[in-house]
Amino acid sequence: MKKTDNFKNALLISYYLPPSGGGGVKRPTKFIKYLFQQDWRVTGFTVPVDSYFLLDDKFIHELPAGTEIVRVRTLISKKRTDHFRIKSLKGTEVKTKNIKGLKNKLLWKIRDWFFIPDVQIGWIPFALPVAIKTVKRKKIDIIMTKCPPYSVLVLGALIKLFTGVPWVIDLADPWTTATYTYFPNPAIKRINEWLEKIIFKYADRIVTVTENIVDDYRIKYPRLDSDKFCVIPNGYDIDDHQAMNVAPFPKFTLSYTGRIDLAGRDPRHLIEAFYQFLSFEPDSRQHAQLLFVGGGGEYWQTMVKDNGMDDVVIFTGNVSHETCLSYQAASDVLLIIGGGSKYEQTGKIFEYLVADKPILALIRDDAPAARIISETRTGIVLPENDIKRIADAIHRFYQLYRSQEPLWTGRNVKEIEKYDWRNHGRRLAEIFNELQKNKCNL
Repeated sequence: MKKTDNFKNALLISYYLPPSGGGGVKRPTKFIKYLFQQDWRVTGFTVPVDSYFLLDDKFIHELPAGTEIVRVRTLISKKRTDHFRIKSLKGTEVKTKNIKGLKNKLLWKIRDWFFIPDVQIGWIPFALPVAIKTVKRKKIDIIMTKCPPYSVLVLGALIKLFTGVPWVIDLADPWTTATYTYFPNPAIKRINEWLEKIIFKYADRIVTVTENIVDDYRIKYPRLDSDKFCVIPNGYDIDDHQAMNVAPFPKFTLSYTGRIDLAGRDPRHLIEAFYQFLSFEPDSRQHAQLLFVGGGGEYWQTMVKDNGMDDVVIFTGNVSHETCLSYQAASDVLLIIGGGSKYEQTGKIFEYLVADKPILALIRDDAPAARIISETRTGIVLPENDIKRIADAIHRFYQLYRSQEPLWTGRNVKEIEKYDWRNHGRRLAEIFNELQKNKCNL
């Protein structure tokens, strides 16, 4: 057991912390877990549990014993805004023509014009005084803010202003440089860019998940100290997989895990390719299935039923992270559906790397996820709209499955090991140590 007097103290501010479910909670949880092994005790700072859209108790058990989570109320919870988004939109994209009803159109206008950078800005009046007291009470050495939502960065800047504690941004997604970020008009985008520029200049370090996020911001803000940026990608935690003892599905199974109605992750081309594959092999309906493990399936179930595929295309709805991993372990091929972004580095890819199953990724070939798959030699990358090539790939995997041959060989284990969360925790601790040392030398 480590001596507690050797520990330094960090405050990690994230809208998503255990027991939140979903992809956004994993990164901050793993940082808390593995920073502890580097003599950094992290205090979490977040919203009340009833603000979360999804809950998953698994992540609570990953936190080191004695980890404190400070929870402060917010004006409008993400849970409420997500419900509003689902109910008010006809499709998956945020466009004026897709919003149902005059009342909802008015609420979207209020949201767009008065809540900048996002609706969660209403958390700051409640969170700021509590955060300042927490910094003093816990003798915090480093503050870290994980986004999105980007209003958390405004909170981090204000805390640094009032306390002088070094501040690290964890930018899991780009703010204004991404084509998928929703801005209702150019004026609102310019305001966000102005805010972003000030915040980036004020931060002590900016951690991102991919090199091309850094490259774009260096071009956009050439006067910003480029040494502020560093890359710590998402990763895998071997602890999540060691206890897995799951029997394979009795059918040839392709599985996509995660939501399919966010950031343009449209499964229609995959479903059409699967339908085409079924036509190649008349007996495949008895021996193959396509699973969508996660939320968002309600948008696509009608399409599946209309094509007479509801017996072979299954939507599970939201499941726990542990259940999600068991689906991965029981499947034969694991799927990625991209959102058309050059920044694509979905967190699930790292779980796929250690699941020892071939990956079929329907993403841009210049996306970071494509590079990871290529370097680790773990799967195939195809354009998400090339239905024929997708169907052909599924067919080839199916033929190997039916002939009881290996579906994939030649994985690069050394490259895969680079994405171990233990290494990422060590790298983040080095950044914290450097900032703390610099402050002490002032």
